[in-house]
Amino acid sequence: MATSALRFSPESLLRWIYLGRLALVSGMLTGAFLVWGEAQPQQTFVATLMFVVGLVSVAASLWWTDLASRPVRRSFLVTQVALDAVLVTGVVHITGGGESTFAWLYILVISEGALLLPLSAGLLLAVLASILYMGVIVWGHPETLSGSAGLQVGVFAAVAAATGLLGDRLRRAGMKLGEMESELRRLRLDTAEILTTISTGVLTLDEGGRILYLNPAGEILLGADQATLEADGAVALRSIAQFAPQLAGILQESMDRREASYRLRSEGTRAGIPMILGVSTFVREEPGDPLAVTAIFQDITDLERMAVLNRRAERLEAVAELSASLAHEIKNPLAS
Repeated sequence: MATSALRFSPESLLRWIYLGRLALVSGMLTGAFLVWGEAQPQQTFVATLMFVVGLVSVAASLWWTDLASRPVRRSFLVTQVALDAVLVTGVVHITGGGESTFAWLYILVISEGALLLPLSAGLLLAVLASILYMGVIVWGHPETLSGSAGLQVGVFAAVAAATGLLGDRLRRAGMKLGEMESELRRLRLDTAEILTTISTGVLTLDEGGRILYLNPAGEILLGADQATLEADGAVALRSIAQFAPQLAGILQESMDRREASYRLRSEGTRAGIPMILGVSTFVREEPGDPLAVTAIFQDITDLERMAVLNRRAERLEAVAELSASLAHEIKNPLAS
């Protein structure tokens, strides 16, 4: 989904960082082994120390985030980015300082900080990476100090600003999308609860007559559950016709005409007892989506009986008034 593309979790990004850290220190140790006889003892010591630190840090971090399921706080993220900056500094140191071809790894560390941390913290870590880079050149390889080192620091600053702003916007967008997802999830739960508890039946069919949704009240009114209506691969609309033929006819007509219908009357039986349903249908046909027809139906048998009784009562009242009027007319001539 688009939301998941914009809103990532620090935990998922950290796993990739762990993998990259292991690859970095393992590559450095492998390279040191290949030139062990020619390399200086200081270089092999730094490569070995980097491997041990990287391996221990990854194991401890995995235990914290995945095994112990501890919360990932900002201090933990700052520690991860700072550790990667130190490891990259070690790589730059043993590969030539200012002449190292691995100085671009600082850009990955800066991007890591921009994605994991707020803008201010990411910029501070970018400053730390620049200080470490200049420090390893000045104190470790002063002979490689040149204008290109300053240019490299300028590139670090530009990358830090760009990725920091981008990461900040992504976080803000992710927070808004997260709020929208939470609201939609709450609305879905509320809607599902309402549809489950109401006494009105809700039935949705696709264009092929298969059931997309049937709530519990609908199963009660139809006298059959969804599994029964779709037993043995039967088309649900045909099965509905056995329980409520007029309702099935209304649904079929809405599908054929692709028009909604309102306040229709459908007669049927439930457990051998006559039943009258009030039915309204709605058609959903959007570009790219299949046709779907939703029927909302309710048992109006008691309402129909009340209406019949009311009409009878009204007729009786009319007859009584007419009888009283006739009696009055008949009585007056006799009295005169």
